[in-house]
Amino acid sequence: MNGDSESKLLGQRNPHRIWLFVPTLVVAVAMLSIRHGWLAMFAFHGVMLGALIVHRRRLDWRMLYRRPSGFSLMIHLAAAAVTIPLFSVAVFAYANSHGGYAELLDAQLSRYHVPAASRLWFAVQLCVLNPLLEELFWRGLFFSDRMRPAATDVCYAAFHYFALLPFMPALQAAIGTLALVGFGYALRQLARQQNGSLVLPLLWHALGDCAIVAAIARLTH
Repeated sequence: MNGDSESKLLGQRNPHRIWLFVPTLVVAVAMLSIRHGWLAMFAFHGVMLGALIVHRRRLDWRMLYRRPSGFSLMIHLAAAAVTIPLFSVAVFAYANSHGGYAELLDAQLSRYHVPAASRLWFAVQLCVLNPLLEELFWRGLFFSDRMRPAATDVCYAAFHYFALLPFMPALQAAIGTLALVGFGYALRQLARQQNGSLVLPLLWHALGDCAIVAAIARLTH
């Protein structure tokens, strides 16, 4: 963040680090105990929104629209246009190669209260609201400019394990979660390089979520 933003935050109370662990806790309870996908989504988003409201004075809201350099934006748009569709196709192909997985996924989604009739709205939440709240929370409220991996990178990935666990073997869920630690680190470094701007992290996060939604839609159509 720039000097003006940093001086603006002087004297403001730091968010308690307990906020970092609550999103994972609510997702774990909702998915493993209550077994309700919509509840997990609402509780997850509610916790982050609550933290953002309580600590709103610590946020520099310009991070949402502070434009990265034109060259950086074009490079990232070109890279995303190539890699995100390939990622979606790869996820679909891998899942589809396991006989019967599409039917199992469809049944599990229904069992977790995400029936076919509500999946469009669930997808909208994942592709629009989810990236916005997550970036404001993980890379905004808990922004860290350190080059080494930070606690936010791990906490950002951790809740995914419990979100994935009902839909795949534990080992694959763990591998996916570890990969997301790297993704969270990359998004944080993008924000750091752009002086706290969340435009590029939002771009990659939203397109990544869209890629997963597209793969699931193809599997369960």
